[in-house]
Amino acid sequence: MVIDPFVGAGTTVAAAKMLNRNYIGVDIFRDAVKLTSDRPVSVKIQKEEGTLNEAVSKQVRASRVKQCSYMILVRPHIDYLNIFDFNAIPDNMHIIDSYEVEMDELMGEWKRNGQDFSGLSRDVMPNAQKA
Repeated sequence: MVIDPFVGAGTTVAAAKMLNRNYIGVDIFRDAVKLTSDRPVSVKIQKEEGTLNEAVSKQVRASRVKQCSYMILVRPHIDYLNIFDFNAIPDNMHIIDSYEVEMDELMGEWKRNGQDFSGLSRDVMPNAQKA
């Protein structure tokens, strides 16, 4: 059971639907609850071999056909040429980075700042490159 006491735009509820979980979404704003219950949501994962630009374009086209009012795209990797214009994302789309992407970006920031994380266990950071 997934309980979201601040449903807002309904991202948690959309993820629960995608994972076939029972869910309850609550919000003090009736419009938020109505929006969440009325709208179809499109949730996609970017293909490993595809670029973010391709994934966004495909999801936008598919969501128009399905008349989805909200889109969620999971980004499992950073494109080799990271030239995507994040200002071009439609207002009704949310891009979520996978855990691996978040960790890679955090480790890159640590390296740029001269921080040493070589003593951390690879179990804690399974994708960590040896420093």
